[in-house]
Amino acid sequence: MRNRTRMTITVDFVNHTKHRITRAVIVAIARETLCRVMLKAVAKKTIAVSVALVTPSVIRGVNRRYRGREHVTDVISFGSGVSRHLLLRKKSASIDIGDLLLCYDYIKKSATIDGVSARVEFAYVLSHGILHLLGYRHSKEMFAIQDAVSQKFSTLRRTKA
Repeated sequence: MRNRTRMTITVDFVNHTKHRITRAVIVAIARETLCRVMLKAVAKKTIAVSVALVTPSVIRGVNRRYRGREHVTDVISFGSGVSRHLLLRKKSASIDIGDLLLCYDYIKKSATIDGVSARVEFAYVLSHGILHLLGYRHSKEMFAIQDAVSQKFSTLRRTKA
């Protein structure tokens, strides 16, 4: 088992929806994702990420403004420019990796279409966003990490994601 006690994750979390997602769930998913990609590199660091749950109309507007796409999506990431490679070399004890906007309504709808629980889909999408903040592009490696993270959260009964 990996030693996960040293890494600190701070989450600036804002929920602009009616959905009951807790900061603890977000921290747990973020920790699991980070541990799967770079445990030793971040063991003594504080990793910060901002997460906002937003409505479909908000994410559609952000998608239009910043990506030129006129539709609702599950997650939009705004990286701080700290890739996983830079994170490995960065000396500072605290590193902000960026901001994520998630649309839980869209995530829930996707879960139904994919035949998985909303909890599993939420873990998959949040992990996906964090990996993008770390500089990952869509690849077999990225999807394998997301699958592993979401599988771990599929067995937790108390998670309300």
